Amino acid sequence: MKLDILAISAHPDDVELGCSGTLLVHLQAGAKIGIIDLTLGELGTRGTPTLRAQEAEAARIILGAVIRENLEFADGFFENNRTHQIKLIEAIRKYQPDIVLTNAVEDRHPDHGRASKLISDSCFFSGLAKIETRSQGKMQTAWRPKAVYHFIQDRLIKPDFIVDVTPVWEQKMASIRVYKSQFHDPDSKEPLTHISQPDFLNFIEGRAREFGHSIEYPTGSGVELNLKQIAGKLSNRLIRIFQLNEKGERPCMGNNPKFQHDPHFKDHILFYEYFHGETGAGLGASHQTGWTGLIADLIDKYDPCV
Repeated sequence: MKLDILAISAHPDDVELGCSGTLLVHLQAGAKIGIIDLTLGELGTRGTPTLRAQEAEAARIILGAVIRENLEFADGFFENNRTHQIKLIEAIRKYQPDIVLTNAVEDRHPDHGRASKLISDSCFFSGLAKIETRSQGKMQTAWRPKAVYHFIQDRLIKPDFIVDVTPVWEQKMASIRVYKSQFHDPDSKEPLTHISQPDFLNFIEGRAREFGHSIEYPTGSGVELNLKQIAGKLSNRLIRIFQLNEKGERPCMGNNPKFQHDPHFKDHILFYEYFHGETGAGLGASHQTGWTGLIADLIDKYDPCV
């Protein structure tokens, strides 16, 4: 089974806390997603491996993942070595993901950083044909994901990019709350832990709000904007392709004098297939409604006076 996105992490609940919103956003866009947990989380202060496996399955259903596997590595003691890499390579080749999401490169829990390196290395080695692996007795084909991205966990790391998960936030939180053994339960008799404190889930929401509040745009400018402001600026850049510039010309019309200046043509915008990245000139077929239709929607939302 080929997946679009495969989330691989050290423990059950790492994915839910770290990237379940991103998985849900892409699921709604039609992506096929899966999850692999490296360990059963058997060293966790609260709960049992059996209970955590049940919680992980409940979370899988909420997230719409088509598969969830557990490789049953030793919690706390797995290593980035050949034995563990081969097992991961087998899984990566089995599901052939285009994108892998995994643990933070460094974090409060040492398993997270170690898993991050193990998974990154395995994704690379999975693309080497001379590393031979088998599944159900058949030789597997080499496969390297197009990208490996690391989500942020307990320790704050400045993100390279942010995914807006506002539309799926409640579903993300529902996938976290099914881990009743791990998070705050006023009726629980188990010891209090870092993540079972009453305000921990408030911290998760607060960090998400902060990430959505300020992002450097453009990169390197030192200017921080929220996602809505950035969406508006990007939309206006696209809208300007169709607006009259200081010369009284529309970039989408390119260098065609008739389209730019003839009164019978200059105000009739064609539905181009795509546009030149530098000049904005319309290219390809001029009767395609998809891409230009998207621009029309942005004009309606951000600049109705074009």
